[in-house]
Amino acid sequence: MIDSGSMKTGISIAIFLITLGGMSPAHAQTAWEQLFQSTFYNESVYGEGQCTFNVLRYLRLARSKGLDLRKVQAIEITDNLHDFIYAKNSRSSNGMDPTSNWYHHVILKAGNTILDYDFTNRPTPAPVPVYFNSMLRSERMKADRQRCLHEIRNIKLTIYSGTDYLRYYDDKVRASSLNRQEIMLKDTGWMCQ
Repeated sequence: MIDSGSMKTGISIAIFLITLGGMSPAHAQTAWEQLFQSTFYNESVYGEGQCTFNVLRYLRLARSKGLDLRKVQAIEITDNLHDFIYAKNSRSSNGMDPTSNWYHHVILKAGNTILDYDFTNRPTPAPVPVYFNSMLRSERMKADRQRCLHEIRNIKLTIYSGTDYLRYYDDKVRASSLNRQEIMLKDTGWMCQ
């Protein structure tokens, strides 16, 4: 028999892990995740080295299926010094070491889930902290918090609604007139803990 104090502690730990993105109770796939998984290997949606266009093609397809583009975000990841973004676990067409250095990358965020056509060789929606720690954090960075903070110090995230991201590219709306948010990755708490 489990007493109520032990049960409350177990529930608190489970809620904490869910908040961190470590697990999800009976996670039901969203329409966003289903569409992502069904198009992951589709050459009319995915092109290697075309992250911006992959996101745009996905958003256009989502719009044609009646999904509300205000409920998904396009996130541009850039390095302010035009240095590089270390991309670990990136999709590899040749089966070689899936580690890349990019100067720019675009992903989608649906709720607390990242959808990235270039993350692993399988359609893998990932919780936000899991994605950033798996994709952008090297083993050196995991071993040394100061090194991690130093290496991500210039990485900027520009966040658009799916609607505004399409407007920017399809309708050629000036970026300054769009509702967007710019934050530094080091300020999100998603890495270097």
